[in-house]
Amino acid sequence: MKNAATSQDFIEYTREHNKLRYSLEKIAYSTYASDNHHIDMFSTYVGLLTGRKDLPFSDLCVEIIDKYKEYCLSRGNKKESINKKLKPIFKAVEYASANGLIPASVDYSIRGRYFSLRSRKYESKVPEDNIHYLTKEQIQEFVNLYPVVKHDRTREYMDMFMFSFYACGLRFSDI
Repeated sequence: MKNAATSQDFIEYTREHNKLRYSLEKIAYSTYASDNHHIDMFSTYVGLLTGRKDLPFSDLCVEIIDKYKEYCLSRGNKKESINKKLKPIFKAVEYASANGLIPASVDYSIRGRYFSLRSRKYESKVPEDNIHYLTKEQIQEFVNLYPVVKHDRTREYMDMFMFSFYACGLRFSDI
């Protein structure tokens, strides 16, 4: 026999959670209305997928979220907009986990399903045949300049250069 928590409708819970966030002034009305629209879209998808209007907590799983993401992609949505559609769902999942309605493992696995939007490939603006590296002799010549330098500030710049050389870089903000 299912307990009340696992048979409770997740979609209705999501709507109630969205309403709660708005009533506590955590979100603006425009966000509330937009999130309600996204919840309705998810509800429509669940109806297409399962043939039912509800989604019991016991049926909530990563596969449903992944299939919803694929469905949104197939309808021409961009990853950024799909992430916005998922936000109210993931907020409700987090709240349900905090209230003991779903296990933390389910919460963690579902809320980590946003599309990654960052480009992870480094694209150099300098053509590779234009990159010149310092030789060991050139670095040694630079180090040999330390005793010759007259100003402390120049030594600080040299220290920053050596740090950036050996530590794979230095941000402008560090300087």
